[in-house]
Amino acid sequence: MAPVGVHAQVGAYAAAAAVTLYNPAVTTPRDTTQTEIIQSHYLDVLRGIAALTVMVSHADHAGLMQIAMGTSLKVFLGRFGVYLFFILSGFLIWRSAQRIHRVGGLTTYVIHRATRLVPLYLVNIAFVVWALPHFDSAFQAQVTPETLLRHLSFTQDLNPSVSRDLNPVLWTLTHEVVFYVLVPLLLMLPTAFLPLLGAAAIVLSWTPSTMASFLALFHLFTVGILVAERRVVWGGLALLVFTAMQATGQPYAAEEIVARLAAGGLFMAALAAPVRGQWLTTPLRWVGVVSFSLYIWHYLFINILGTQTGLRALHWLSFGWSANDWIRGGLFVAMAMGISAVSYYLIERPSMGPLRRWLMALIDRSCGR
Repeated sequence: MAPVGVHAQVGAYAAAAAVTLYNPAVTTPRDTTQTEIIQSHYLDVLRGIAALTVMVSHADHAGLMQIAMGTSLKVFLGRFGVYLFFILSGFLIWRSAQRIHRVGGLTTYVIHRATRLVPLYLVNIAFVVWALPHFDSAFQAQVTPETLLRHLSFTQDLNPSVSRDLNPVLWTLTHEVVFYVLVPLLLMLPTAFLPLLGAAAIVLSWTPSTMASFLALFHLFTVGILVAERRVVWGGLALLVFTAMQATGQPYAAEEIVARLAAGGLFMAALAAPVRGQWLTTPLRWVGVVSFSLYIWHYLFINILGTQTGLRALHWLSFGWSANDWIRGGLFVAMAMGISAVSYYLIERPSMGPLRRWLMALIDRSCGR
């Protein structure tokens, strides 16, 4: 059973979220340039927070970081991070798709989404299939034709029995890709219909179907879209109502409700009234920049470093001080950041830069432009 303190936070988070959601500053158009720069900064900060909370929730299981409050807090941290990612995706992908739709069309949208996601994803799967078996790791992938086909088609979480077989954190990318596919269709609808779609998705998620897992999460993407459209009140109501509807009666229901409300409240608060002095959050912004790499590699790294072999290496790198929780946790975070930075600069940036430009030029040549 969850601690009383966690249950008691539900009302507090709900109240804080409600105050934020109805803040008129979010819905009031502002001068663009400086505001957009500040907003972009804090969106990266939020991505950094989301990635770190997911990583910390997993690192505790391997003893690399210690969370004294136990299972309830771990559940909250993991779900909070994932839900914040989904809300951010709803906001960012919607705005990006609107801009691209005006100037580049569907082909440009597909190339942008593919070059952002696919190269690092494929490198990660290749590592799991060919390299991970040669490491001393607490997690070993279950590589079968079905798991490979599911993951290569981004449909792994539509069959939960295989969704965690290659890299357990990859399940979320099924829902990201389904959302990417839906966005061009959603752009054709009046935004007034989006809250109704969010409600319908929740109801449909209660019926057995292969899409039930996505439908149960779609309202989080919807909240991001509605905020992007400056319909913050609708976004707030969607988050509050659907969270209560879906989580009631589930295991860790309080943690589920608090995670969703906290993710939505923090997201909207950051956009409504970003604090001055961005330099204070610059480290978190950098984490946000490499957050996809951090998210996709951290679970595998934890399970390699958390073995006896990995802990001995950690002991050596810390000059014998790895028994100290702070030193062990700090060294683990530093190493995870280093791996993420290497992945970002060697895989992500070339994918979003030269590869994207090459594909766009190839399409232009093939179209005679």
